[in-house]
Amino acid sequence: MNKLEKKSIELESNLLHSHFLVAVLGIFMLIIGASASLWLRGYALDLATVSGPKLQSINKLQTALQQSVSNLRAWMSINDKEFMINRKNAWDNNMPILISSAIFLK
Repeated sequence: MNKLEKKSIELESNLLHSHFLVAVLGIFMLIIGASASLWLRGYALDLATVSGPKLQSINKLQTALQQSVSNLRAWMSINDKEFMINRKNAWDNNMPILISSAIFLK
């Protein structure tokens, strides 16, 4: 074997080694990307199924409280009994349900 053939074999070996290394790194990065994607999907599903209803219940409660406060302010400003009736109905009918649902989802 002459020097040219030895260098050719050495070059082929180096190329094979470098391509193999690139392929292994690519597969490793694919595995990391897929596992990160699955991890993120799990947390997104958890957010949608657990945290979503909690936030929706709390938002409904906050809206009802704001309406109650606005009825109270209107009654204080105008002194119309209709606003107090609306506020009393909200506290008698809506608030206990909303509060219990917010506590239940805790």
